[in-house]
Amino acid sequence: MKLSLVQEILEAEVLCENDLLIKDVRGSFACGLTSEMLLYVNPETLDITSLTNIHIIHAAQVMDAIGSALFGDKKPYKSVIMNMDSTHVG
Repeated sequence: MKLSLVQEILEAEVLCENDLLIKDVRGSFACGLTSEMLLYVNPETLDITSLTNIHIIHAAQVMDAIGSALFGDKKPYKSVIMNMDSTHVG
């Protein structure tokens, strides 16, 4: 499934890296602990989390995740979004 379809279904706001929307999502993983993300997530997985701190970016990089989806109307700090843009993690 394309990331753009996931975005449409979730009616999600894209905070950065619109060019990633053409990529395929191979799986998803929902959790609230960074350690679980690092332990269980495979590459090209969409991380679904309530975390809004910089650790979601670092975990996504290590996991080679396709991106992170935040739920519950949460928004990360501007510094986190700026870091997302510089690391190419959506």
